[in-house]
Amino acid sequence: MRRELCAPTAFRLSKAASDTSLWEPLTYTLRWDEGKSEYELPLKEIKTRSVELLRVKPTHGDQLWQFTAEKVNTIGMKDTDETGQGGPHQAHGPSQGRLD
Repeated sequence: MRRELCAPTAFRLSKAASDTSLWEPLTYTLRWDEGKSEYELPLKEIKTRSVELLRVKPTHGDQLWQFTAEKVNTIGMKDTDETGQGGPHQAHGPSQGRLD
């Protein structure tokens, strides 16, 4: 039996994004591999995302300080379970009605 040689074929694989997951596309070159019909190719999950941060912007004018809200785009990690306890939690509570 004579085998015909086929030129390698390049594929770009991707997985549909969902509300909770984004995936990096993968380019893979398929070559003759003894007639193999199934390939397992890992796609890497994107674990960061763009987050809008709300922060205080102090400005000093005519002998007065003014504080306004300012929105800044930054990036954040998708996984918020850093503690292993099921999600984010408050590290420190308010100090009996005063700010330190």
